[in-house]
Amino acid sequence: MNLIHCNECGRLTEESNRICPYCGNPLQFSEHIKYHPSNKHKISLEYLNWFIVITVLNCIMSFIDILIENEEFTLINLFSNTVNIIQVVMFIGFMYKQCLYIKEMNFKFPYKHWSWLSWIIPIIHLYKPYQIICALWDETSIKHQNKIQLDKSFIQIWWILQIITLVIIYFIIFSILTTDNEYSYSFLNLTSTIINIIVYIMDIHIIKTFYNKMK
Repeated sequence: MNLIHCNECGRLTEESNRICPYCGNPLQFSEHIKYHPSNKHKISLEYLNWFIVITVLNCIMSFIDILIENEEFTLINLFSNTVNIIQVVMFIGFMYKQCLYIKEMNFKFPYKHWSWLSWIIPIIHLYKPYQIICALWDETSIKHQNKIQLDKSFIQIWWILQIITLVIIYFIIFSILTTDNEYSYSFLNLTSTIINIIVYIMDIHIIKTFYNKMK
């Protein structure tokens, strides 16, 4: 079965179709880009398993941080922060790989570089990653029609928790920089840590669902 990209919507369709099933554009084969399949950008089982291992370890270290309640920076804090950074980088890496995969399916998909830029640019990082995850899910659903579902409300809850964590962190930093009062932020830190653990678990579900949908 030969596949081509529709030059109107950018999505893949069978070469034998006279019109694009997604946008209704008439298909004139000479004007369309032929598709050469590649699986190099698909999320591998090894990547998924390593992400689960790192995320579980991240949750364990977060629990240890809660139990210790030590304000001094220790080796445990260093290890915990390192694991946390690895987990974040792996999740952003998943988004980037998924964008590359979808780019093969739809050459007009616009979020290739935004998949990692959106996390580091102020203001934009408050909404763009959520927008990209939703767009990735929609495009993956078009390509792989199966019974595996990820309710959009799940993604909404996941992102709301992300925003709450960011607000708490910003509040703590702003308070430390602008006030001289010695105020204990242990409750806010505890709340932020618990929310982060929930988000970590939801991260696993999101990546696992994408992986299952692409099999």
